[in-house]
Order: sequence, then structure tokens, then C-alpha cells
Amino acid sequence: MAIAFACDTCGKPFSVKTKLAGKKIKCGNCGSVLVVPEATDPVAEAAAGSDPDAPSDDGASDDGASDDGALTESGSDDGAVEERICHVCGTKAGKKATICVGCGTDLETGEQPGVDESVPTSSIGGAMLVLKNAPRRQLAVSAVVISALLIFGAYKLWVSVKLDDWLLAEGQALEAEGILDEALAKYDAASRHDPSNVVALKSVAAIAQRLGKDDVVRGTTLRIIRSSQDPSLLAWAHATLGRLDYAAGKTKGATAGLSKAKKLAPKLTLVLDLEGHLAFDRIEGETDPDKKESFVQAATEAYDAAIAAETTDSLTYVNRGRIANDFEQNPSRAQELLEEAVKVGKESGNAAEALFLLAEFSYLSEDVEVAEEKLRRSLAVDKRHAGAHALLARILHDRGETDEAILEAQRAVDNGEHADHQLFLGDLYAATDRIDKAIEAYQKAAALDLGDATPLLREAKLQQTKGDTKAAVAAIEQAKRRSKAEDAMALNFLRAEIYAASKDAKDHRTAQDAYKAILTAEPGNIRALVGEGLLLARQLGKPKGGLERVQRAIAQDDDSALAYVGLAQVHAILKDPKAAVAAYDAAIQRAPDDPEIVEQLFAFAERLRCWQTAVRALEAQKKLATTDEAKAAIDVKIGELGRLAFLQGDGPCSGED
Repeated sequence: MAIAFACDTCGKPFSVKTKLAGKKIKCGNCGSVLVVPEATDPVAEAAAGSDPDAPSDDGASDDGASDDGALTESGSDDGAVEERICHVCGTKAGKKATICVGCGTDLETGEQPGVDESVPTSSIGGAMLVLKNAPRRQLAVSAVVISALLIFGAYKLWVSVKLDDWLLAEGQALEAEGILDEALAKYDAASRHDPSNVVALKSVAAIAQRLGKDDVVRGTTLRIIRSSQDPSLLAWAHATLGRLDYAAGKTKGATAGLSKAKKLAPKLTLVLDLEGHLAFDRIEGETDPDKKESFVQAATEAYDAAIAAETTDSLTYVNRGRIANDFEQNPSRAQELLEEAVKVGKESGNAAEALFLLAEFSYLSEDVEVAEEKLRRSLAVDKRHAGAHALLARILHDRGETDEAILEAQRAVDNGEHADHQLFLGDLYAATDRIDKAIEAYQKAAALDLGDATPLLREAKLQQTKGDTKAAVAAIEQAKRRSKAEDAMALNFLRAEIYAASKDAKDHRTAQDAYKAILTAEPGNIRALVGEGLLLARQLGKPKGGLERVQRAIAQDDDSALAYVGLAQVHAILKDPKAAVAAYDAAIQRAPDDPEIVEQLFAFAERLRCWQTAVRALEAQKKLATTDEAKAAIDVKIGELGRLAFLQGDGPCSGED
């Protein structure tokens, strides 16, 4: 038996089984919620009986409705169900269908599918599943949700792309402002957001390299090697690792990196740079001329190719400039390359080196002002550049600013163990009579270069000046073991002078042997003839033999002031003051601007009370004086000794008894 009734809102007729009495259903036509009346309800029966077209209860399903209102309807009067129509979406279904294919409503119970919370609704696929299973009344909402999800997904994709661009742009702006640490952070964020972002990865490596963060550079390049299949990018990474090893002095690792990189991209600029550096470094230590020439050629070819590709490696320009100057004798080309190194290197150590080399060019061409300006720029970039400090010290010394020169020379030795810098510092201390400091500097220089006798020779002279003959002899003997053939002359002179100053007669013989060695190599050497003559006259007690030597020197070169000074000293030993004064006068005639000869003459005349000769010597000194104060002081002396000369004459120097 069926219960027949009609929708209170739209009047649509329904016929349901009695078991649904009292249950709520939804009208498939207007959506109103209805309560199925009881079978005995006269209102329902009247409604059913008053409508001759009311459907028979034979066509109702056993489960024609549920609390959610799923119904079936039929137009058959005999109760046979020909088809089912979903009241939710209106889709027609077969007689035996239980689930609506349109919206998923259970045609037996009327239950509608809910939203499965396990479905990933944030994904587009999940949204489509919701759309497929949603009833029509949810279509509009679902469409909005899906549209929002689609827009959100597109936005996320756009933001993902734009985020990389933003991070890179911020990094580039910070890099341009010189804020390298923050630029590195931006580039690194971009590379980690998109591990395939080559620009970001290479930017991380480049900035980290400028900041000296080699571990970051190495880590970034290894990330590229592990993830990339691009030959050019892999070549860049291997060359970068090689460059790191090169900078660390690991030639084997640098060579291995270069080998891998060349196989992948032999013309890559970074590969060419590294190839040039490795070839250049082999030039200096090579003694075979043919091999050296091959290394020069290899470095030149690699550097020229890198420069043609507009390399940004300033060391390439620096080294190519050295080749142009040292091997091609093309200083103008060298200076062009060094100027380019300064532009490319900016604040790098290579830029400081380039400025230093340019300063050397200016210094050698006597453009001291430009040289000093470039040196100070070099030190502004790298305050620890030992060569720049040393050259600046020379410029200051040449200008007479000795104390400032010593400060710069000390900075040079503090920032690098170079024998030449220690030697120059010793010379500066010696020039200011700081003998002990000078000796210390010479000893350090000798320790830094075990093949150079020069610092030991200079130490020996200072030890002799201090009166420490034993230390002087020790230094000279050590120098003798180091000396080369071209140093033999200087060494023998110093040996002769030091041993001659000794109080030991054996040392005097050693001094004479040294003079003889010089004269054997160069028989007419004036200095050796005079030195041996004075040694014979003073220490060996052979003044006549000494006179013969200095006369030989004069015969060898009558214009030699040194020979006449020697003659004067031998005549003084022979107690012939008149001849001594005549020899001094001859020496002054030949070297009128030599104050030392004039001072010797004055000291000799004053000691023997030859007042007229002493006054003459003072007048010669006055001509050489450079200040008014010095001239005034000499005038006072001339006045004092002039009275003595008037009263006592020239004493023993006049030749009168």
C-alpha cells in the first residue's frame, strides 16, 4: 500500500511506501522539506483520492526516500517502475540503478555524498573530485572554490618564479653597493629556493670568493657538480675548484681541476685563466731556456684568449703585463694591461699588485709623485702589501724623510719575510747611526737568503765600526763562503779593510793577501794599491814600500784624488808634513767638492799646528757649507786660527825648521 500526498509548496504529487510514514523528505521540484503523512491520515487520503492522476504506490521503491529526501517517481498507473529520476540533479537512471551517476545520490536511501576530508582540497585534483561528487546545489560554491584554487596555484607558481627574480635583484643591488655579506645571503636564498638556478649558484660562488669564504665556494661548486648535466656549467665548477686549489698553493689539485674542465669546455674563460696561471708559475723556476720559452708561450696564448673573451680575473692582466714587460720588452703594453687589471680587480689583492707594478714603472722613469700616489692607492686596497711599503720607504728616504722611511720599511718586513726589505731597513738604520738595529736587520736578511753575501759584508763593516773585530771577521768569513765570482772583489776589499784594522799581526798578513788577490785580478786597481800602501806603511812597518804602492797608483791615474790622499797619509807617516800638505792640496784640486778630503787636511794641519794650512782648509770648508749658520761658525774659527797663523805662521808645514 502506498501513501499518496502532494508538496505543500509547489503541489507536486508523491507516492511512497508506508514504511516511510513520518519521515522527512525533500521535494525534488522546489526543494522544500516535507513530512510523509501516516497511511490513515484523512488529509493524505483525500489528497491522494482527489487527484485522479496521482501515481500508483506500485511504482515506489522499497527505500524510496531517506531523511535527506531521495525519491523515485513514475508515471505508470499499474505500479511498474520503468525508470528512476534523481530528484537532486534530475539525471535519469535505469530501473535497477541504486546510485545516481550524475551527483552520486543513493537512489534507495536518498543519502547525498558528503565532502571527504581526506581529499587534498588544496590541490586541483582534489577540487575536481569534490566537483564531481557535489550535488547541484553545491555547484556554484564548488566552482568558486576551484576557481580560487586555480588562481592560488597560478599565484604560487608566479610567486615562485618572481621570488627568484626578487632575490637575485636584491643581491645584485647589494653587491653594487658593496654590501657583500648581505648580497651573498640573497644569492644563497635564491639558489636554495631553486637549486637549478645557475645564475644564483654562480653568484654565490663569485661573492664568496671575493669575501675569502673558500668553504662556501667549494660547497656551491660541489652542489653544481652533483646536480648539473650541463658541460659548460660543469667545466666552470671544475675550473673553480681548480682555482681554489691554485690559490691555496695546491698545484696538483689545480692541475686536476683544469684537466677535467678542459675536457668539457676548453675555451671557457675561467679554464683559460687557470691554464695561464699554471703555465706562468712554471716560468720563474725553470732554468732550461727552451722549456722556459715554451711556458711563456703557453701562458701568453691562454692569457690572450682569456682577455679576448673579456675575462674578469685581474691576475690574468697582471701576469700578462709582466710577460709583456719582462719577455716582450714592451713596457707600454705592460702598463695598459696593468691599468686594466686595476679596473677589473677593483678592491682585490691583484688590483693592489697592479698598482704597485705601475708605481715601479713611474719610479724608474723618475715620476716620483705619480709613483707615490699609486703606492698609496695600492696600500688603501691592501695595507699588507710588503712591496708597496718598501718602495714607499725608498721614496721617503730619497726625499730626506728618514724616520718616515724607517716606519714604512718596518711595515714591509712585518708583512713579508723578504731579504731585500730587511737589507734596506738595515741600510736606513745604518744611515741614522743606529748601528745595533742595522746589524740585527742585516743578520735577518742573511738568514732569509743563504746565498747572498751582501748583508754579511755590510754587517762586517758595522762590526768594524763598533770596534768588534772578532765579530767583523766572523761575518766576513761567512760571507766568503757564500760569495760568488762576481762578489769576490767586494769581499776581498772588505776582508782587507777589516783584517787591517785588527791588532793581530797575522790578520795584517791576511789583509795583505786580500789586496794581492785583488791586484792579481786587476793590477791597476787604485783602491787596492792605496790600501796596500797604507797597510805596509802603518801596520807592517814598511813605509817606503807603502810609498812605492801609492806612487804606482798616481802613475796609473794622476787624476785620482784617492791616490793623492794616500800619498799624503804615507808622507805623514814618514813625518814629511810639507809633502803631506802638498799631496792634500793636489787631492783637493782633483776633488774640490769632497768635504772628507778637506776635513782630513784640516785635522792634519790642526794636529801639527800648521795654522795657515788649517785656515786654508777652513776656507775650503766654507765654500762647501750649505747654510748660513754653518758658514758663520766657520768664520768664527777662521778668525781664531787666523790670529794664531799671524803669530806662529804655518809651523812644520812650511818646510822651515
